[in-house]
Amino acid sequence: MRQTKHAVEQQQRRGIPDALLAMVMDHGVAIKATGRAAMYRVSKKELPFLKNECPAPLWRRYRDSLNRTVPVVAEGDTVITAMHRWKRIRKL
Repeated sequence: MRQTKHAVEQQQRRGIPDALLAMVMDHGVAIKATGRAAMYRVSKKELPFLKNECPAPLWRRYRDSLNRTVPVVAEGDTVITAMHRWKRIRKL
């Protein structure tokens, strides 16, 4: 997973670990964002299935923040930024 300098800074500032971003990108659903970017998210409906997919220590550590973390990814699988979702994400 490649990241821009901005993504690394925002991830540090917001306290989002690399393992959490990787889990969301591996198991999340891509939603089209503006331009050629995509946002990955894990919905509440997918959380029970994800529990069986992830290792137990990672699941226990990140289960509360899995469906709130949203990485924004450019066309070439480069993470542009990472954020916490507090409102509903509108589909474009």
